[in-house]
Amino acid sequence: MRLLKTGPYPPGKWRLELIEKYGKDIPDYAILSHTWDGDEVLFADIQNKTAHHRKAYGKITAAFDQARKDGYGFIWIDTCCINKDSSAELSEAINSMYTWYMKSKKCYAFLSDVSDADLKTFDAQFRNSRWFRRGWTLQELLAPTDLEFFSHDWEPLGDRIRLQTLISDVTRVEVDYLTGYRPIQQASVAARMSWAATRETTREEDAAYCLMGLFSVNMPMLYGEGGERAFIRLQEAIMSHSDDHSIFAWTDPSYAKSVKDEAVPERRHGLLADSPQAFAQCGSIIPWDNTTEDTPFDMTNRGLSITVPLIKLSENTYVAALECHQTFQDDRYLGIYLRKLTTGGNQYARYDCHKLGTGLLLNRGKSQRLYVRQSQPDEQGTERKQFFQLRGMTSATSDYAVMDMLYPSTAVDNDGNLPHETSGARAWIPLQYPTIFAIPRGHRKLAVAILLSRRTDGEMLALLMGSITEYEVGFFVCDPTTLDGQGGWDQGYGVMQRAFAAGVCQAGEMWRLDCHHVNADARPHVHQGREIYVVDINVKAYAKRRTEDVAEKFLDALADSPVQKFGKVSSLFRRGRD
Repeated sequence: MRLLKTGPYPPGKWRLELIEKYGKDIPDYAILSHTWDGDEVLFADIQNKTAHHRKAYGKITAAFDQARKDGYGFIWIDTCCINKDSSAELSEAINSMYTWYMKSKKCYAFLSDVSDADLKTFDAQFRNSRWFRRGWTLQELLAPTDLEFFSHDWEPLGDRIRLQTLISDVTRVEVDYLTGYRPIQQASVAARMSWAATRETTREEDAAYCLMGLFSVNMPMLYGEGGERAFIRLQEAIMSHSDDHSIFAWTDPSYAKSVKDEAVPERRHGLLADSPQAFAQCGSIIPWDNTTEDTPFDMTNRGLSITVPLIKLSENTYVAALECHQTFQDDRYLGIYLRKLTTGGNQYARYDCHKLGTGLLLNRGKSQRLYVRQSQPDEQGTERKQFFQLRGMTSATSDYAVMDMLYPSTAVDNDGNLPHETSGARAWIPLQYPTIFAIPRGHRKLAVAILLSRRTDGEMLALLMGSITEYEVGFFVCDPTTLDGQGGWDQGYGVMQRAFAAGVCQAGEMWRLDCHHVNADARPHVHQGREIYVVDINVKAYAKRRTEDVAEKFLDALADSPVQKFGKVSSLFRRGRD
C-alpha cells in the first residue's frame, strides 16, 4: 500500500512524499473520499514534483493538513497513491480498495459542490451533491468506521452518525447499516444492488468493479469487456459463495414495451441482470430464514442450474418461486416468469422481465431442476441466427420459372458473415432475388414465399418456407389460386403468412397438387456461428385432367353406336376416377 506521509517535517521542509508499506507494517492512516474533477494530482506528478501545477493541488494539500491536524502521519488518496500506468497495480488496488477504506482510522468525504455558508440551503445542496451519484463513493460511504463530511472550503459538515437520517433518505441505505448496528453483509444481495442502482461511473465496467468490496468478492479487471459482461461476472462471483435468491429478483421496465406491441417478438433473458439499474425497486427484498437445506445453484455448461418450485400458468409457461420476499409480505413468495424452450435438456428462459410474480407460500409448486442460459435470443434474434440458403431445384431450368418472391424486409441478412450463394441457386433464381433468407424467431413464422410457373402451360405453385417452432423449420406448398378468397398472391406477404401458419409441415414431406408433386429438403450446417439450412427442391410435373375435357369427350361418345358408346364412356369414367 502506498501512502502520503504528512510529517513530521522540519519547518519549511514540508513536501509531498510517498512511502510503501505492506501487511502488518502499514501504519494508522486517514483516507480521502472525493469525486474527480478533471485536473487531478497523479502519481507521476508526485514523482516529478509537478503536483503544484494541477488544479486539484489545493484539495490534496487541504486533506494532507486535515490528517496532520487530526494526528495521522499518513493519508491515502486514490489519484496519486496508485500508479495507474501499471495495470497489475491498478487491478490490485481496485480489489483492495474496500479493505483500505474499512481499515482507515478516519475518512474525509470532500463534497466540492456543497457550501456551509447558508444553512437554509444546506439540505438541498447536500442531497444534490455529486458525491452521492458516483459509483465508487458507495463503498466509501459504507466501509469506513469513522466518516466525516467536509464542504468545498473544508469546513466540517458532520459525520455519518449525525447525518444518518439525511444520508439514508438520499441513498436509500437503511440507518442500521449506516450506523454499524447491522453489518452490511446482512443486507440481501438485491438490497445492496439497489443502493447502486442510481449511481454512475465514467467507465462502464466500473459499475460492476466498484461493488466488489460490498459483496466481499474479487475478480480481475478487464477494461474493454463492457459493462454488461463485467456485471454478469460480478453476479457469478457473488453466487460462488451466496445462496441468496434475491439476486434473481430484479426487473427491467423496458420489457413492458415489447409486451404491449404484438408485432415485436417476445424478449427473453437469462436469470442474471444486465446492470445495477435492474435492482432499483429491490431495496425491501429479503431472503427467507430457511432452516431446511436448499439445493445449491451454480453455473454449468448448460447454463445456470437451479432447483425451484414451478407453478404452471399455461403450456410451457411457469412462475418460479424464489426463496425471498418483500419485508412487508412475509407470507408470500416472489417469483419470476419462465418459458420452457423447445430445445430439450430442461432449458428455460426468463420473460416478462418487467415484473415479478407473487403467491401464497402454501401454494408453491413442486421443486424442479432446470437450466437457464444467460445468452438468450433478443428481439432481433441476435444470439441464435438461422437462415435458409436456396440451392438446387430439379427440372427448374427446363420446366419452371420464378415469377415472384415475397419476404419481409428483415428476412435478408447482409452482414457479410454468411456463405457465398451457390451456382445451383442462380440456375433457377433470377438475379433480382436473394438466395439467403433469415428465418424469423417464433412459431409458424414465414421467411419467404416463392411463386413458380410451369413454362409449358402457366400452371402455378407457391412454395412457402419458415419456422415451425423456435428451433424447427418447415415448408408449405399450395396452388396460389386457391387463396383467392383470402386475397390471393397479389395481396402480399400477410396472406402468405396466414396460409403458412395454417398448413406448415416438416421438411421432407411430399406435397401433391393437381399439377405438381413437390418435395423440399433442408440440410442444416453451421457457418461462423450461424445455422444455415441448405434447401434443395424437387418438383415433378403432372398433366392436369380438366373436368371440361372429360365432359367434352363424354358428349362425343354419346354420338357413337350403343356398343361403342358404352365402351368409351366406361373407359372415360375409369380414367376420371383414376
